[in-house]
Amino acid sequence: MFSKVPKAMKRYAKENELEGEWQDVLELIESPVKGRKLTQQEIWGQPKSKILPERPVYGRLLRPSPLVCAPVNEQGVIFLFGALAERMGFQMLRIQTEYPDGEALRMMSENRLQRVRIEFEFESRNFRRHNHDPELCDLIVCWEDNWPESPLEVLELKKAYC
Repeated sequence: MFSKVPKAMKRYAKENELEGEWQDVLELIESPVKGRKLTQQEIWGQPKSKILPERPVYGRLLRPSPLVCAPVNEQGVIFLFGALAERMGFQMLRIQTEYPDGEALRMMSENRLQRVRIEFEFESRNFRRHNHDPELCDLIVCWEDNWPESPLEVLELKKAYC
């Protein structure tokens, strides 16, 4: 039903001689990029208010998901991985505050598990920034993989949602 709105608006503009006044709307309707979702800025313009410094900032909505908003830090990555681990073939053995962050059994094939040492990062490149030793870890689990030359396997959770 909503897919008919652009044509109806175009017809209304022509019938009421509003082409000049509605030029920006008509340009959007005629845009060659069909099926592309408009950004919030394209729809509403620049936000009028600034981020309130005393309040937290959330990531984009993830639905359906055990975490309503996308992670914005390492703790969000840990929570989201924990919620999805079993479906992804992992059984967590431990989570710890020292490096590496955790150990898990990973399903390698049917009836075959192997212990893996996991470091959680919001972005994979943080592994290097934190000067972690790759010899003591097997896998980086992150929200965004922004380190293509990583010496370790990287599991990017964002791929499950985007």
